[in-house]
Amino acid sequence: MININLLREEISLPRKRPPISVSEKRKNHLFILLLLLSFVVIGFLWWRVERQIAILDRNIRISEQRRIKLEGIIKEVKSYEEQKQSLQSKLDLIVNLQKNQACPVPLMQQVSDLLPIEIWIQSFRQQGNQVNLEGSSVSYNAIATFLENLNQSQNVQPGSVNLINAEERGPGEIRFSLSWIFMKS
Repeated sequence: MININLLREEISLPRKRPPISVSEKRKNHLFILLLLLSFVVIGFLWWRVERQIAILDRNIRISEQRRIKLEGIIKEVKSYEEQKQSLQSKLDLIVNLQKNQACPVPLMQQVSDLLPIEIWIQSFRQQGNQVNLEGSSVSYNAIATFLENLNQSQNVQPGSVNLINAEERGPGEIRFSLSWIFMKS
């Protein structure tokens, strides 16, 4: 047989909460208000930090661009300094050569003006005002012409031209050496 239970079991109803008192409502409102205020403060601080990061990132980019630009300028300056140093060393060399050759340049110019075509210079030395020259010629007449030209020169001390030796080395070649005192003008 079948049994039917006509009595229902008691259904448990949710219990009613006791009503919230006014002080508890205020506490809840205050808690929510503090929570919202905390979110606002945290949001503001977050925004401020993000803004500072953006400013610093922009400053870093600007500084990096300046650094790259300045590196190029530094390379240019170093290049100019190297060129300046190179030019200065060349200038010092030229000045040094001019100091050391203050007398030989006019002397060589004068000797080349006085030298007949038939004479070739083998060696040329100057010590102070004393000049020694060794050369070769095809004839004694060319050597005599050169000696006469030296004696008539204004930059040669009168009577200082000396033919040290002259000898034939073969057909058409006469080797000679001479000296004189050069006077600076």
